Amino acid sequence: MKSEELTRILDDYAHRVEASPAALQETLDRSRQLRQRRGWLRAAAVVAGVAVVGLTATMANRLSSSELSTPASAPDRVGSFAIEVLPPAPLGARSNHAQTTLGERLFVWGGEAPSGPDDAGAMSAGEPLDDGAIFNPATGGWHELPASPLSARSHAVAAWTGEQVLVMGGRADGTPLTDTAAYDPSTDGWTRLSAAPICPQLAAVIADVVIAAGACGPEQPQLAAYAPRSDRWTVIESRAVGDPTSIAVAGSSVLVGDVNGRVVVVDAQSLDVREVSGPSHELEFTLVGDGTQAYALSTPLDSGAAEPILSRFDGATWHAVVDQTREVGSTTGPRPTFVGSTLVYATDRGACVWSAQETSDCTSDDLNASLVRSNTQFVATESGTRAYLWGGLTFESGGGYALASRTGAVLQID
Repeated sequence: MKSEELTRILDDYAHRVEASPAALQETLDRSRQLRQRRGWLRAAAVVAGVAVVGLTATMANRLSSSELSTPASAPDRVGSFAIEVLPPAPLGARSNHAQTTLGERLFVWGGEAPSGPDDAGAMSAGEPLDDGAIFNPATGGWHELPASPLSARSHAVAAWTGEQVLVMGGRADGTPLTDTAAYDPSTDGWTRLSAAPICPQLAAVIADVVIAAGACGPEQPQLAAYAPRSDRWTVIESRAVGDPTSIAVAGSSVLVGDVNGRVVVVDAQSLDVREVSGPSHELEFTLVGDGTQAYALSTPLDSGAAEPILSRFDGATWHAVVDQTREVGSTTGPRPTFVGSTLVYATDRGACVWSAQETSDCTSDDLNASLVRSNTQFVATESGTRAYLWGGLTFESGGGYALASRTGAVLQID
């Protein structure tokens, strides 16, 4: 049996069977290892096989307008950060949605709402969505977005330019997409933009340029630059990176990592590309940047090996931060982000923070553990003090399968 076939069976089994969290985690770990060896792992899309409580939710209908101003709950302090539950959103449960922040506000659009689980606990293919909303902490409420010129889709990319939110790419019915639109919060309106020459899966804003990564198919362009002011795309010539999994901004450069452990560095001004080695061939890693430096949060393929490590890129090579024994934890879950100089990520213990000044801080109380979810990401606010997490897939402890969520929280960093 081929590795791809076995991996598909393992994934299917993991999401159908009613199993203990430990058993499901073992199945998903085996699937993850096979994917890495075959070179097509999408780290941000792996389902976290752990029991979560508190914020898990089944798919639900849209909320009435009277519920939109419900204030967020009082913060629940966990070590060096506080967790505050967001009020209900006027959106159904979903995962693989586009999200970013507009200053201190949270933007959510699109995604997919799985049509399961059925009686056997199976999750059917997700139904693509075309609605969205913005959460404003100043009012404590949500604002529903007007209709977008984009069709319903999941896996779209959202990027805030300082004036508009760009929503690009994604896929529907398994087909990658190239079209792009911009949402302007000052007018509460959308504008259709030029289609991308690639099928964006990731994007990063640096100065007045957006660097996007993602191919529409084999032997197709994988990188492109977009200039919002002129609405022009430029293909970045490179075949060095394969299926991209993570992206990070470091100074005037953007790093893109792929499923095969390769990393390319794109100069945002010249658009020159150079290939560099990843942090290790024995590790899964996710690139994350604080704006000035790029890091790799790595997880050993062997689940029984040492804890993951955080490495910093010096422009040529990778160096373990502080030391390689610093506990970080299993990083399956939401895509991490930096909030100022603090790294926010999730492990099987819940949300965690890490900084060079102290050891990582994770606790396993019910609220924090409910932030263990996948197919979503942490997004930092402009002030560098908070990070949002909304939607995604959670693990239903009673049924042994993942459920799409319509809940969220904000982490306040000390």
